[in-house]
Amino acid sequence: MQKKYSAKAGGVPSIDAAVRKTEAHARRERDKAYRFVQAMDKFLDDLDRVKLSQGRPVEPRQRDSGPFRYLGMTMIEAIETFLKKAGSPQSREQIIAEMRDGGAVLAQKRPEVEVNKSIDYWLLTEAEKRHKYKKRKIKIVPPRLKMVGERIGRLPSTHEK
Repeated sequence: MQKKYSAKAGGVPSIDAAVRKTEAHARRERDKAYRFVQAMDKFLDDLDRVKLSQGRPVEPRQRDSGPFRYLGMTMIEAIETFLKKAGSPQSREQIIAEMRDGGAVLAQKRPEVEVNKSIDYWLLTEAEKRHKYKKRKIKIVPPRLKMVGERIGRLPSTHEK
């Protein structure tokens, strides 16, 4: 009969087998938890679809995945959430693709226009907004996005430091 733990030269049992067994168990449990989170996200997405089909508003919530992860957020909140999660500036195309995938875009035709308009607005300084929108009654607010080379990043907010 073979021993479960082999003894080393000094007579101390090896812990390799116990470590491997614990690691395998931890990986199985992590995989089960991941599948559970995916199932709950799918369930929440299905509930959102039911609410939308009944014409009821969907309250905003932040989720990491699913087709409705930005639903209920304003466009700038969704863009900032994406940029924060990405951790680095992104191209317009990447932002547009993420907004379409996450449910932030309401437009059925040419959704990229909606995202681009929002990006352009939030890149402008207050002075540029005053000049551009001088004939319209529009609220002048500070920019929340910045250009980093050819990519778009987010400005740190005043409450975030």
